[in-house]
Amino acid sequence: MRAPSTMLCADLRFYASHFCSFATHIPPRQAIFITNLEPHALPSYKAGRFLAKNDDRPADSAKIHDLILGSRSSQEPLDAPRLRMNVFKPYMDPTNDIMRVTILGSGTSAGVPTLGCRCEVCRSTNPKNKRMRASAYIEYRGSRFLIDCGPDFRTQALANGVEDVDFVLFTHAHADHVGGIDDLRAFNMVHGHSIAIYGTPATLKEIRHRFAYCFQPPPPGGGIPELDLFEINGDFTVRGIPIRPVPVFHGRMPIIGFRFERFAYLTDVSSIPEESFELLHNLDVLVTSALRQRPHPTHMSLDEAVAVAQRVGARQTYFIHMCHSLEHEATNAILPPHIQLAYDGLIFEVRS
Repeated sequence: MRAPSTMLCADLRFYASHFCSFATHIPPRQAIFITNLEPHALPSYKAGRFLAKNDDRPADSAKIHDLILGSRSSQEPLDAPRLRMNVFKPYMDPTNDIMRVTILGSGTSAGVPTLGCRCEVCRSTNPKNKRMRASAYIEYRGSRFLIDCGPDFRTQALANGVEDVDFVLFTHAHADHVGGIDDLRAFNMVHGHSIAIYGTPATLKEIRHRFAYCFQPPPPGGGIPELDLFEINGDFTVRGIPIRPVPVFHGRMPIIGFRFERFAYLTDVSSIPEESFELLHNLDVLVTSALRQRPHPTHMSLDEAVAVAQRVGARQTYFIHMCHSLEHEATNAILPPHIQLAYDGLIFEVRS
């Protein structure tokens, strides 16, 4: 019986020290899928192929060992990873027109529970009242990407099975939306590719300033995120995905949301210009922000967000960026079914 496909995650050091010890235990004709190989890793790829073709014969440990050691360039430091593999990387169909959206975080900048607070919501045992900083993960047309990458990103990624990121769209550069940038380097190391970053010129200027080390030569033995910056100055396309920026205001600060086909994501909104409402017709799903019930100078209140949702008229609206003033179940109970609070880990699909 053919063994199930296996994906192994290792760098060259792991392979050099352990490959020979388990080589004789690889099941017959077992497939080893290796992705994102660097050019000098080809001999290690051949070693994997050698194992996959063992045909019930004992593996030639010496031959495998030679193949692996031959993959390292003499021009590179000994601790440089050479073979980059992916663990359980699902196949992403580039023709799939169903967009899968995961709300990684639905909370405001302080998160919920808020540090030091003993209110009912902060002490709640309902997981839907636990809110990390606002962010979304989208799988669409063979790509996986983020909207914002806040300080909770590593925890969010582990909780929601985020295994790779192709690019990141930033709405603005406040700390709760960019604080997780350094964690992106794990994907650089594991998958061997840089990550494209998209933002307005003002947002990218802030990112360059706050994360200046990312754009300088790395220190010896240290890893830094490998980021490619791209300015947003109008409609654009990334990996075949058309994206429309939607200008909104965060207090007096101009920021952007994003529209993808029949889905739009607008966070940290205090007001929406009339011209931007024209960009929000015919939506199936709208995600926007509702901070609390009382008015706030830089965020929409619950009533203001409901008014926006009703004007836009999406089939379903979800609110994010809530503080600890809004208890999940009680708030949803007073809202119509097609306008509800989101929660961390919420997944929905949108057809283009």
